[in-house]
Amino acid sequence: MEERQCRRKLVECGCWVVGEEGADCYRIMDISDSGAFVATQHPLVVGTVIELQLFTPRSAEPVTVTSEVIWSSLDPASAGMGVRFLELDGEKLLAVRELARLLKNGG
Repeated sequence: MEERQCRRKLVECGCWVVGEEGADCYRIMDISDSGAFVATQHPLVVGTVIELQLFTPRSAEPVTVTSEVIWSSLDPASAGMGVRFLELDGEKLLAVRELARLLKNGG
């Protein structure tokens, strides 16, 4: 099993996933500098590239991160998909870290 490069922070927040089929609202259950776990009963196909839109408490505009589905599960206990962030520049990385910190500390 591959070891994680970045430590995940357990959080729960809403996000939008925008892909070829349109946009849907999902829940992120953990997040790190390199990716996130998105809970859903209908995960996307591995290899699908999406735009993950995160909303931070300090901005009205979403932080949009191009991401790739790297695994998915239909198991009722852990249904969802793991996404890897593909384009996370300095500003977006800071926003992801701030979101994780704020959510971890209760907003």
